[in-house]
Amino acid sequence: MRKDEWKYFTDGPENFSSPIYEDRKGRIWIARAHGNVCVYDKTLDIWTSYNLIDHLPATANKKDFADLRTAAIYQDRLGRLMFGGNRGLFIFDEAENRWELLTSKNSSLPHDWITSISEDKSGRIWIGAYHGVVIVEQ
Repeated sequence: MRKDEWKYFTDGPENFSSPIYEDRKGRIWIARAHGNVCVYDKTLDIWTSYNLIDHLPATANKKDFADLRTAAIYQDRLGRLMFGGNRGLFIFDEAENRWELLTSKNSSLPHDWITSISEDKSGRIWIGAYHGVVIVEQ
């Protein structure tokens, strides 16, 4: 790569962490510190930020999510975005502007620490977590 091919975003995400993911629309999602994720729409050249803590269920104690980190981002074939991290799996149905949080208490996840998300050729979602892997049929 040549240095003149690089583009530096000064108006993009601060406190960058990881991961980086390109969704099915070609937008780039970036996890930030403290439960924040942002998306860059290349077509419109705009950034949009989301704070996952703002989308917790009403029964959740926000103090328990102060150290929220995102380790995995994935968009399934239905267009739902998934953000896995140290407090469970956030699912964002962008078309319906609906958020859901799956944890080991309200789902079949073996642990709240989600380390990876992938989809195989038959459409099954593989979710890696401490203490095991969950396969979700779609």
